[in-house]
Amino acid sequence: MENKKLAIVIPAYKVSYFRQVLDSINNQTCKNFTLYIGDDCSPYDLSKIVETYKSSISIVYKRFDKNLGGNNLVDHWNRCIDMVKNEDYIWFFSDDDKMEENCVANFYQALISLGEKDLFHFNVQVIDEKDQIIEPAAYKKKPFPAFMTQAEYIKGRLNFQLNSFVVEYIFSKKKFEEVKRFQKFDLAWGTDDATWVKMANRDGIHTIENSRVFWRLSSENISPNKSRDIIRRKMNATLKFLIFINEYINIKRIDKYFFNYWLHSMWNACIFLQRQEVLSLNKEFQKAFKISTYNKLKLNIMIFLRMRFKK
Repeated sequence: MENKKLAIVIPAYKVSYFRQVLDSINNQTCKNFTLYIGDDCSPYDLSKIVETYKSSISIVYKRFDKNLGGNNLVDHWNRCIDMVKNEDYIWFFSDDDKMEENCVANFYQALISLGEKDLFHFNVQVIDEKDQIIEPAAYKKKPFPAFMTQAEYIKGRLNFQLNSFVVEYIFSKKKFEEVKRFQKFDLAWGTDDATWVKMANRDGIHTIENSRVFWRLSSENISPNKSRDIIRRKMNATLKFLIFINEYINIKRIDKYFFNYWLHSMWNACIFLQRQEVLSLNKEFQKAFKISTYNKLKLNIMIFLRMRFKK
């Protein structure tokens, strides 16, 4: 077996689908990788589950003494990355998603056919809590092409034309360190998008064909949490994400994408927040970006109507 170039890293906490995740990794036709599992002081006995796979997978397991993900998810992600030793590439996976059995083999084939790129990508299908493939309307977006530039990626994301989940990317460890790791936002909201933008600045995103990742839509995802506190934190993170993108890249006529993204985000958030919170967020957005008089009016009318008629 050749030297392992790939590290699969799982920041683990939940137990509901943990065995399915490890089964999908154990079923890889190519096991030329090391699996690193960072247990975020989970209340569940994850080590007992991990132990059953140690005879068939090269595993490094560490249980952290303090739960970090609950308050600072990005820092927990980074300390899991710190577990990686000599591997050149990192696949940052999750404790509830799955991968097809030929993913690792096709990654190594992509290294041969494409060369050592900064950012590789797998196509994704959404599954439910029973592992069934589903196609929710909100997730029906354009497929990734074989190659995508940084500009195409961020425009696609800001214009809601692309789905993107953290588990579908394999990235160069060297490049990851070069761009100063995961971009830090509260709740890691926008962290993956911002990080891929940083990592795609040199040679874009390359999709690995004939392999899929299965992203699970379930009640345990962070997204369905509609508490006022979480929505407020997400909107603050969204604003910081947009400001970061605006400062980091130079793309002509991208202002309209920022406005449309903010308009859509505010439309979804308004009904969960108090009026003063909404007005404060909107004021900060208009301070950070040049908004036409027409768009200001459009945004203010939308906010008024959503706040006026929310249930």
